[in-house]
Amino acid sequence: MTHFPTTLQSSPRTIGQRWFVVTLAAYVYIAVWVLVLPFVPEDVLLHRAFPPVEYIFMAWSCVGIALIAITGTFIGVVRFAKIVLLYILVSPVGSELAQILATRREDGSSD
Repeated sequence: MTHFPTTLQSSPRTIGQRWFVVTLAAYVYIAVWVLVLPFVPEDVLLHRAFPPVEYIFMAWSCVGIALIAITGTFIGVVRFAKIVLLYILVSPVGSELAQILATRREDGSSD
């Protein structure tokens, strides 16, 4: 079977370059929006390319809340998994299971 490369496959370097360009464009857009736009008169054509400046604070607030929620969820899942693992190992059923698995490893059975 012959493998034909598609246009969707890219090297890590190409992907990194694309991410760099996208990030740089976003940074420049936001920097112009926040740092330059407040000092430009309202009747200039540049104002049509940007929403009102108040939206940037709402956007960053939403991003911050999302990051805090994702971080909190990750920490909660890791702590819950640790508690469940400790419970399984400490409980009588968990210790019996550990003994059974240890016995199987010693016997060489992979059942």
